Amino acid sequence: MPVQLRVPRLVRVGSDFSGLDTGIFALKRLQLPVEVSFCSDTDPHCRKLLEAAHKPKCFFDDAEQRKPEDEIPVDVYISTPPCQPWSSQGKRKGLQDPRGRLLKVPLRYTKRHKPRVFLMENVKGLCHRKNKPVLRGIRATLEKLDYRVWLGVLNAVDFQIPQKRQRLFIVAIRKDSCRRPFKWPKKLGKRRLSEALDPMQAADRPGRLPKNQRAKALALAACRKVNKEGIDPRQVPVAIDVGCSQKYATFGIDVSRTLSQARAKTGGFWISSRGRYMTTNEMLKVSGFQSSEMPDWNQHVSKTQLQGMLGNCVPIPLVGCVLQNALYAAGLISKLAPFPV
Repeated sequence: MPVQLRVPRLVRVGSDFSGLDTGIFALKRLQLPVEVSFCSDTDPHCRKLLEAAHKPKCFFDDAEQRKPEDEIPVDVYISTPPCQPWSSQGKRKGLQDPRGRLLKVPLRYTKRHKPRVFLMENVKGLCHRKNKPVLRGIRATLEKLDYRVWLGVLNAVDFQIPQKRQRLFIVAIRKDSCRRPFKWPKKLGKRRLSEALDPMQAADRPGRLPKNQRAKALALAACRKVNKEGIDPRQVPVAIDVGCSQKYATFGIDVSRTLSQARAKTGGFWISSRGRYMTTNEMLKVSGFQSSEMPDWNQHVSKTQLQGMLGNCVPIPLVGCVLQNALYAAGLISKLAPFPV
């Protein structure tokens, strides 16, 4: 009879292309006994924040250049490779982009160390017809390594996050560890952007437009469209992208659109009911952070640096719900609990 693997007392977790490593924040919020064995990121500012927040046993500056003998085996392996080669907002070069070839890093690590749970996240664009051969290749590789594999696209807005952010998840569970089939998490419901905004300040001016002429035109056009729907943008927050061209103009009514790294670094979206750009605290909230999870971030990185990381991160409740279900299916935890949002 095959040996049934036990629930470990301590779950060892490692991540590559870690960014803010919201998966680790999610596991900690679930109060699971985790050991952060390693993280990796080429951004030195990410390293400062990760070492302060998670205290990994080991940190690798460049996962691609890491030597096999330096790698650390873990129970749960999380990888969030660069998304620009697959993003509809990028040049869509795929594997022709050097960053696209970094998809090999998590597969090489998994081949060498066979973690019980493998989780990879990327943009929905990786599912597009042009990229399907790449996605099939990832799945075939994991199956050859004796994993059961599930692929799914989830939207952060369905998990109590006031941000429309679709993400592709690849969940793989080693067959000898698979206690039960993995199931995608149930939706947690929606949350309004107005609930995530800071209290009104004296400097806020509902209906005020940006000073830049192009930004002003984009904000005005969005507000006019909203007005035609019978909504007053001075009362209801409209999150407007005022940093794009007219061709790519977009906005969200009481919800944020996808917060990219470039947009986050320049202040996020223009909030019509405040007459200003988003604050760092608001960006943290639309990424699913609770106030207690990173209270001293400004001791390690600047506001612009943190905002850039937030534009790259997977919202905590979204990745947390997927991770919890994967750990349960793999027998790394014995029961499921409602995810705290």
